[in-house]
Amino acid sequence: MILVILLHALFALTFPLAKIAVSSSEPLFFTGVRMILGGSLLLAYQYYRDKKVFFDVKKYWSYIVGLAFFNVFLTNATEYWSLKYLTSAKASFIYSICPFISAILSYFLFSEKITKKKLLGMAIGATGFLLILLNDTHLEEQSGSMWFLSWAELVMIVAAFATVYGWIIMRQLINKSPSSLLAANGYSMVLGSIFSFVASYFFDNQKALIVDSQNFLLSLFSIVFLSNIVCYNLYAYLLKKYTATFISFVGFIEPLFAAFYGYLLLGETISSQFFLASLIVLIGLYVFYSEELRQGYIASN
Repeated sequence: MILVILLHALFALTFPLAKIAVSSSEPLFFTGVRMILGGSLLLAYQYYRDKKVFFDVKKYWSYIVGLAFFNVFLTNATEYWSLKYLTSAKASFIYSICPFISAILSYFLFSEKITKKKLLGMAIGATGFLLILLNDTHLEEQSGSMWFLSWAELVMIVAAFATVYGWIIMRQLINKSPSSLLAANGYSMVLGSIFSFVASYFFDNQKALIVDSQNFLLSLFSIVFLSNIVCYNLYAYLLKKYTATFISFVGFIEPLFAAFYGYLLLGETISSQFFLASLIVLIGLYVFYSEELRQGYIASN
């Protein structure tokens, strides 16, 4: 359980770092540079550690392509664009929709039962989630809107969908070949970087790919280490012990860390409404977690 909390504390730090990144470079270009660097480091380590796995993982290319598109390219491209308009805390909070997506997809793919108590926990969490969505800033409004949601919020929700589906693909790969984890992550990051560079050519401002080299390098190396090296592989390791749904649901604590980091690094303000929403979400988490424990999907320790 401690490792799950640590995972989300580290993931939360990537939100303010990513805001620094998109203020100093174009989102798609930054994604490409970040992923090719992180993926190359993982592949180099895998080659040194076990050359057999390095080459054998290629027979799982269908999974690797899926990971590259959903978990690497689509997730980061949409997230980074949204972070131009959203605060670190709100961006992280929107990712809290992941458990709802994960529970539904896991029901169909892994036959994980959704009980009435789970639905109650998810409904409580959704109440807190809506409190955050209904509170837009002036900067968010500049991104445009559809119904009561800004485009920044909608695009971040797309990032959440892509993230969950990507991790479910990873779980399927782990079930087939646990030893392929590191190499699969490395290959998917490199392939995802190619997707990002191609998209960057068409959609990014080519005259402003990097506008602040110091912040670009600082955010790049920090995010590569935290997200590409530590978090990606810690998450995949935790999937061997916990369900994707539970790990995602514990992510409701992530906005608390993101709010603190955003305040510390960027001077972002934290409203009382945010803490109320967080409390409601944590109650939902407790209800959901207790049911997962009863069903035996996670270990009691």
